[in-house]
Amino acid sequence: MALENISNTVWNFPPELIEEVSLLITILQALGGVIVLYIIFNIITAIMNKKRNEKISEINLGVHNINTTLEEIKNILYRK
Repeated sequence: MALENISNTVWNFPPELIEEVSLLITILQALGGVIVLYIIFNIITAIMNKKRNEKISEINLGVHNINTTLEEIKNILYRK
């Protein structure tokens, strides 16, 4: 009984309203696709940034070791 009322109501909608709802559904589907692509892009960017930050940390450690060695050499040279 309730299904008949719903189906009668849907069939009585004017065609203009159905077209506008169809357009709205199409827009929402496109927006959903854009959001999915945006999330994928951010995941890839995060992975790349993590790798880049690891390399930068390695370089910083190397520079720190070089600075320490230079300080030791400087201290040895000034003692003489």
